[in-house]
Amino acid sequence: MSRVFAALVLSAALGLLVVACGSASDCSNLCDTLVSDCTLGTWTSSSTCAEGCTDELFRHPDRTAVMECYETAADGCDLDSLVDCKLLAFQTGNVPE
Repeated sequence: MSRVFAALVLSAALGLLVVACGSASDCSNLCDTLVSDCTLGTWTSSSTCAEGCTDELFRHPDRTAVMECYETAADGCDLDSLVDCKLLAFQTGNVPE
């Protein structure tokens, strides 16, 4: 029971951290544009896009640079630029081993 409680507390804390940084709503807005307007077929829904975006922002020490990259790519609906942004997110990110 204590493991379940600890997992719930950790999940809630991480969720609050992401929301406090503003990235969750930023990702949601960005993904609405990418899925609805760009129709690149990269994501099945705005929610799966937002989950990935939020995860990438959480991993990278410079969240602003990653978000600006994604916003620029979304403005042009440019798939190659989106791939570059994903590489940026993981290039210096805190990827678990």
